[in-house]
Amino acid sequence: MWTLYQHHKGMHYLHLGQCLHSESSEPFESYLALYDNPRGSLWVRPSGMFHDNGGPRGSKRFVPIGSIRKLSFEESHQVLPFGFDAWGQGKSLNEFVNSYETNKNHLRGQRFVLENSDGEPVSTLNTLRFRDHLTGFAWLATNPDKRKSGYATMLMHGVIALLQNENPEMNFILHSEIGVRYYERFGFEKAPVEHQHFEKSVAMYLGGAPLKDGDERVFKEFF
Repeated sequence: MWTLYQHHKGMHYLHLGQCLHSESSEPFESYLALYDNPRGSLWVRPSGMFHDNGGPRGSKRFVPIGSIRKLSFEESHQVLPFGFDAWGQGKSLNEFVNSYETNKNHLRGQRFVLENSDGEPVSTLNTLRFRDHLTGFAWLATNPDKRKSGYATMLMHGVIALLQNENPEMNFILHSEIGVRYYERFGFEKAPVEHQHFEKSVAMYLGGAPLKDGDERVFKEFF
């Protein structure tokens, strides 16, 4: 689990853990910037300074606002209803949830969930690792009662940062059913026409272009 913090200036950061200075044993906090910071994304700060009241009028410098964690398969029933209104296609809610017991991408994917400060799951994203350097995003959905609050955006920024911290060469692909403008804010671009295989969704990519040998096939096999 990774705690999501908001800095008193408004930026969001994802806490990775605590580390110790090799000479003094002073504790430091390691965290990722969830925005385009030209100086870098991975930061450390002395623990005392990270948790102090260095904000305006003695407020906290960093305030915890939620957390991101990996979701186990057994917990999926908690978040699958988030997508019912978009993808239910005439099924009942139970039929919709149960249909994922045989869904290929659901079974092989690793789902992440964003929980708010009360520990309530509010947004979820499925990730599909196609190559060491290539991850697909699918099934981004937010609890209908919690939409328009920026949760999906925070989750996208957090998962991208985590996977790029794991592998700086990581590239991403997705198929957007809502146009391209939303995903462009994360740096995604519309893939070339030869990768557009589905009438109702737009293939997009984030990272190196052109795609590496063999990656182009993934666009067609994504669904």
